[in-house]
Amino acid sequence: MKLLITGHSVSHYRQRMLGEATAKLGVRTIVVGPQQWGDERNESYRKKNFTFRALPVAGAPSFYSFLLKNLLRTLSAFRPAVIYCQEEPFTLFTRECMTYAKDLRCPFWFFTWENKADFRLGGELDKIEQEAIRVADGIICGNNLAKERMLKLGADKSKLFVLFQTGLDVELFKNLNKDKIFDIVYHGRMVREKGLPFLESVAKELELKMLWVGGRGQYHPRYGEHVEWTPYEEIPELINSAKIGVQIPFSYNNFYEQLNFAMPECCLAELPVIASDNGSIPENYSGSPMKIIPQANPDRLKEEIETLLEDEPNRIKLGKEGRAWVIEHLSLDTIAKKLLKILELT
Repeated sequence: MKLLITGHSVSHYRQRMLGEATAKLGVRTIVVGPQQWGDERNESYRKKNFTFRALPVAGAPSFYSFLLKNLLRTLSAFRPAVIYCQEEPFTLFTRECMTYAKDLRCPFWFFTWENKADFRLGGELDKIEQEAIRVADGIICGNNLAKERMLKLGADKSKLFVLFQTGLDVELFKNLNKDKIFDIVYHGRMVREKGLPFLESVAKELELKMLWVGGRGQYHPRYGEHVEWTPYEEIPELINSAKIGVQIPFSYNNFYEQLNFAMPECCLAELPVIASDNGSIPENYSGSPMKIIPQANPDRLKEEIETLLEDEPNRIKLGKEGRAWVIEHLSLDTIAKKLLKILELT
């Protein structure tokens, strides 16, 4: 059996690792992505049973006009049993994948995160999405709200499955037993919708030792230490230097969190995690030991931080419980096995 995974998100190594995991499970896998996407630059490489092929982007990189040169040539040579497009169904790239899948008489699946029920772009892009929903052999939704949106748009319920886009590397992210220099750490995009103004004001008021790790945004904190966007493989060392991981997105500009990978990454490093209840976070992490609080609530955030900082044994306990929960539910091996079962490649 052969699996082809493609989309702009595979520029990030976290997303590519899913293909490496399916390859380790015995399914020959090729992941096709752009040579460059924003500040992500990629080179093709091979591992046992796995190939990552980085192709030139045709035109300016854009979420809605993502086209890859030579994609059809790659598909024709590889002849996958399934094409899995990790691109939202309303994109031009999804239309290209649908066309190629039809030409090659190959099953076509797509992934969707979009969890706002009323989200529509209008015009031709809505038509592309409706066509993708109609012709897809299967649809993998990143959360139940995305599934509900697909149903609202007329998707066949029997085609819908809920699964995270990828899993986490439990060997890369782990407790490195480093000295805890910082009280709290945030890592991710530096944008207001991630609740950074609230977090900065609370950190300053409580005089916390604060570490920010990230870029790709217009928010520049003035309090705490800020490490600009760093290679993915270096993030574990940074977050291990803190006592608590914090992620508190809120509905700024109608933002709606779809997953938030930073939360389980902190859990794997055995940091207790405080997060807001924005978007799909409550659903995604139901049953975990993470502290989920109301969004845009600085008082509750202060309370949770102070409680955890004052109770080291509980921090350690929650950290170990968090790692165990992520290993069970979100490890690369777990997600890869579920994906192959859904795609009927096992």
